[in-house]
Amino acid sequence: MDHAWLRTVTRILWPALLVTSALDAFLLLLIDPVELGWIAGTVGWSPAGVYAVGFMVSWAAASVLSVLVLLGGFLGQTLARSFARRAMPRT
Repeated sequence: MDHAWLRTVTRILWPALLVTSALDAFLLLLIDPVELGWIAGTVGWSPAGVYAVGFMVSWAAASVLSVLVLLGGFLGQTLARSFARRAMPRT
């Protein structure tokens, strides 16, 4: 059974989770959702709800960035191989 898709998803979501966890821990120290009444007050959420939604949104954004980094690596390798083939002298 091939689990290549699971490895790819793990390569995307795990670094994104680590970055999001560090970023949200830092933001929890700086921002209190109660002070941001325009966010929590308009939708009627508790501070924990605001934190949870903020975590999920930042995790999604970090996941998109992880996908872009992976795609950039694949494209970089493909371009490097292409240029290497062109640079080789043909005999």
